[in-house]
Amino acid sequence: MLGQLCLSAFLLSGCNVIKKYHKVVDEKFAAGRDESGDSSSVLQGQLTPVDRRPFIIHEIAQFNHPMAMSFLPDGTLLVAEKSGQLKLWHPDNKIGVIRNLPDVVSNGQGGLLDIAPHPDFEKNHLIYLSWTESEKLLKEKAALRNGESVDDLSGEDKSAMGAVIGRAELVCDNKGGGRLAGLSVIWRQEPKTEGDVNFGARMTFAPDKSLFISSGDRSQPAAAQDMSINLGKIVRITDIGRIPADNPFNGSSFLKSQIWTSGHRNPLGMAFSPDGRLWENEIGQNGGDKLNLIQKGANYGWPIVTAAAEPSSSTATMPTHPEFTKPKWSWSTSLVPSSLLFYTGNLFPEWKGNAFIGGLASQMLVRMEIKGDKVREADRWPMGHPVRDVAQGSDGALWVLYDDNKGGKLIRLAPPGR
Repeated sequence: MLGQLCLSAFLLSGCNVIKKYHKVVDEKFAAGRDESGDSSSVLQGQLTPVDRRPFIIHEIAQFNHPMAMSFLPDGTLLVAEKSGQLKLWHPDNKIGVIRNLPDVVSNGQGGLLDIAPHPDFEKNHLIYLSWTESEKLLKEKAALRNGESVDDLSGEDKSAMGAVIGRAELVCDNKGGGRLAGLSVIWRQEPKTEGDVNFGARMTFAPDKSLFISSGDRSQPAAAQDMSINLGKIVRITDIGRIPADNPFNGSSFLKSQIWTSGHRNPLGMAFSPDGRLWENEIGQNGGDKLNLIQKGANYGWPIVTAAAEPSSSTATMPTHPEFTKPKWSWSTSLVPSSLLFYTGNLFPEWKGNAFIGGLASQMLVRMEIKGDKVREADRWPMGHPVRDVAQGSDGALWVLYDDNKGGKLIRLAPPGR
């Protein structure tokens, strides 16, 4: 009898601990804000228990620290790994290797960062990659090309780094893999800086086939307001790396002419909504993660303003500077958004037009409802792993890349029985 009483007391105590834990988690991640000023439009998403998620998780394949993925028209999937490997996953679960990749410096947050097929891929077979390089690596490669000796090709590279965008033809073989042909660099972060964080380097093609690139501030906050360099910016170039005539600062210096918007910290998610508007999410400092509607020529305020609940002594809150464009949504505690997808499939018809955001430190998948300029966080689901990227398959399922200390996985999310 005494044992039963003790067990009952233990279970009640445990339930109270669990309830308190979930209350803390709910309060922590209920810190999202509608920045429109209309509080009546705010409906915060709830942390859904694992056993009530509206999808089944199917584990598909394992990868080595995957950073990005992109489906090709034939249903195969390109997966970029941090170390500089590019893999080609097939629906029969065969994984091939793509050869002739560029030299990648994978220190810190660097590596092979993103992959995107050209809008006319079925005709030209072009793919676009972003990766990080260093001054040391460039000098060593130049010396080797010139037949000069190189003191040391090994060891840790701590020289100045920057992100790069290149394009190449994807030539597939009959073994499930392939190679890159004619790789050429069409854009670089300038200047290169020391440190290995805040590269950004996400890409998305516009309906007019111009290429938008997110360029992080490289942990140099003042760079985001310096219009003579392309750090802390969203830039826009043509598919061959030229400056579009209708860029807002075209006719200025070469670097300024690339700029579409300024005042960004570490933008990692970028996508066009079904109505043709560009949205972007970025990691703030001390919280303050944001979802922005990207508008031509706008300045989003970093580092002068922040969406964080407790800004640093050198940074003000957004309402104090109305000259800057406000985010459409912000999180005062860290979601650490990694990616952005607008869903257009039929497998989850109730989610058409919704945005999906992956969370790194939060290990969340977040669903956002967007109607015009009104945004609300509708759901957040705990995934148990950092979510690096989210994509939509031709079957309408959501595909997710996990990236953690065990390496990483590709998973498929679908309704029960699908």
